[in-house]
Amino acid sequence: MKRVFASVALLAVLLHLLTGCWDRIEVNDVAYVNTATLDLTPEGRVRLAIQLVVPAASPGPGGSGGAGRQPPYVMAGEGDTVGSALRSVQEAVPRRLFWGHMQAVVLGEDLARQGIGPYLSFFARQREPRGRVTMLICRGEAGRIWASRPALEATLGEVLREMPTFVGTIPANLSDVLTTLNDQGIDPAMPAIDVVEAAAAVPEAPSELQIRAIGVAALQQDRLVGFLGRDAARVVMWIRGRQLRPTPHLLQVPLPSGNGRKPLATVELRYEDMDVRPTTEQGRLAVDVLTYGEGVIVETMAPIDLAKPEVIRQMEHNTAQTLVRQLADTLEQAQSLRSDVFGFGRAIHRTQPARWSTMKRNWRERFPDLVVRYHASIRISGGGKTNKAAVFPPAEYRRQEKGGGGGP
Repeated sequence: MKRVFASVALLAVLLHLLTGCWDRIEVNDVAYVNTATLDLTPEGRVRLAIQLVVPAASPGPGGSGGAGRQPPYVMAGEGDTVGSALRSVQEAVPRRLFWGHMQAVVLGEDLARQGIGPYLSFFARQREPRGRVTMLICRGEAGRIWASRPALEATLGEVLREMPTFVGTIPANLSDVLTTLNDQGIDPAMPAIDVVEAAAAVPEAPSELQIRAIGVAALQQDRLVGFLGRDAARVVMWIRGRQLRPTPHLLQVPLPSGNGRKPLATVELRYEDMDVRPTTEQGRLAVDVLTYGEGVIVETMAPIDLAKPEVIRQMEHNTAQTLVRQLADTLEQAQSLRSDVFGFGRAIHRTQPARWSTMKRNWRERFPDLVVRYHASIRISGGGKTNKAAVFPPAEYRRQEKGGGGGP
């Protein structure tokens, strides 16, 4: 019986120790970091700016459940490292900074050209920042984004997070960048943005600064070397074996002929597939890029009869040629920067490991001279709801047929 009383007394004491959380942090004592920017000052110091979303103790709008939120605001600090800059920010904020809900990190151009590796070390080693945080590089100073105002979202972090998905630039998160930095035969590619003055919808209204995607930031290892154009994002992702969704891939394709109007059509590729095959021709390394796509014509700037098989065949040929030029132009830009953002070296490493071991040390010098051959096959399934452009009068079709512009 004494043993039972002793056990009950011990359990009672332990229950007192288990109640509550001794290391708890109240919501009112936390400031959530939503977005961060990193720049270099003229003195070479790190300037860290963060946008904070602070939960409020008052109920949400209309008295409904859940805590309301105060408008986000920006705090900045400087230091010799990211950690010391963060300490100067924390000293000015009377709440604990929490990084677990951070959505985006924007790096300034000067900082990126010196090398992003040392500055990503802070986010890679800390426990709170998540691997899916969107990483971007801003032309000029990254801190300029704070002068812009999000049009549809509550915070800039939400705008930057959604930008790779809906604007058509290349997606890159913290895990992607860190993995690529430690991989062989491939250089990191990150979304590039800029802060521009947007034209007002009404002429009398004042213009506003907005964040715009400008293409792809190409790196050599961890150093920014230049920017590729807007079309490069889709090409880079395509060759890497990924696709940009849900942004449509639209190509401006010349029509078989034009009768006084601008002879262009817009083709939307709705299915795309690509295969990269390193080969050897007469002892010289080459890469064959085989691409296949299916699309529809969504716009024509001149009358064309898509019910004719010969017209469809000519449009498929023109679309394939347009796509090949887009691929070749992007490769030319990357080769001029000596940045293998496509991962051709990685493809060689996987298919010809013995050969890669002999060339990986000077791959940077070999890449600009790499021979890449494109083989494109495009199938056009139709012209949308109609095979004829209903906006053109029948006389335009008759004039085109008399001029011999109905076929290839």
